[in-house]
Amino acid sequence: MSAVITCFAPFQGLATALDTLCSQSYGSGQKELVGIYCQRMMLILLALSVPIAVLWAFAEPTFLSLLPDVDTAILCSRYLKILIFAIPGFGAFEAGKRFLQAQALFKVTTYILLLGAPLHAAFLWLFVWKLELGFIGAPISVAITRNLLPLLLVAYVQIFGGIKFHYLWQSQHLLEWQF
Repeated sequence: MSAVITCFAPFQGLATALDTLCSQSYGSGQKELVGIYCQRMMLILLALSVPIAVLWAFAEPTFLSLLPDVDTAILCSRYLKILIFAIPGFGAFEAGKRFLQAQALFKVTTYILLLGAPLHAAFLWLFVWKLELGFIGAPISVAITRNLLPLLLVAYVQIFGGIKFHYLWQSQHLLEWQF
């Protein structure tokens, strides 16, 4: 719950701005702006991940003061420390999802999640049971899955085509922010 409140829900809320910006840009024929907006959102979320990572890395004293059981507080802080590695993938997936949805490609993210869910279950089995990492295997699995989802989005687009990513990651657009 701590991860959802301090990172995942705010990231989803911020990425929701892309629903309006990207769909209007795509609908008006300004397809280049769709990529630019998504690129900038990824950078904003990446920048926000730094203070969140610091908060999560040093969450143990907070958990110790809030939770009555010391062992639970320590396990919660360990979970968050490993989950730090999931933050960039989550942000990239949220922006990438909006990139596709602005182009009326709603099923792609469903397909990716349908593939990601059993992969996550396999990672859980591997890390928790097979490699016998126990509790720590769970956040490792989450981090791997969260980082795999945006890669699967890109792979889907590359394999099945229909979408141009050539507007993403152009350095000249990083300097032309207008407020």
